[in-house]
Amino acid sequence: MKESGRSSASRAKTAAVVEDDEDLVFIYSRILKDVGYDSVFVARSGEEIIHWISTDMRSLDVVIMDYRLPKINGLDAAREVIRHSPQTKIIMATAHDEIKAEAESLGFSFLRKPFSMKTLAKEMRRPALVV
Repeated sequence: MKESGRSSASRAKTAAVVEDDEDLVFIYSRILKDVGYDSVFVARSGEEIIHWISTDMRSLDVVIMDYRLPKINGLDAAREVIRHSPQTKIIMATAHDEIKAEAESLGFSFLRKPFSMKTLAKEMRRPALVV
């Protein structure tokens, strides 16, 4: 059945956190739940999120993605997420300023660590960029 639109009343909101720092996984997951995401998938590597998005039938509304990840960096993993789920909003959450221009050119949001949880919550509510 084809979905029409993104009404939050008609379907559950799903998110993913791709981060290898356990404290940040906990914080990001909590914020996602607090702002209304019903389901939060946690991946600790780029490979894990790519495997999940390529085999799971659900699409993601938002992904909070670190850049420095084991084996596959966050930009490459985010490209694969978008290939499988083009409407997914990607938030690159990293201390690596050198990827900001590339991330934004791909339509991803960019948050430089450290940032406030209020800033993260605000960014999650903004619509995804269309490139």
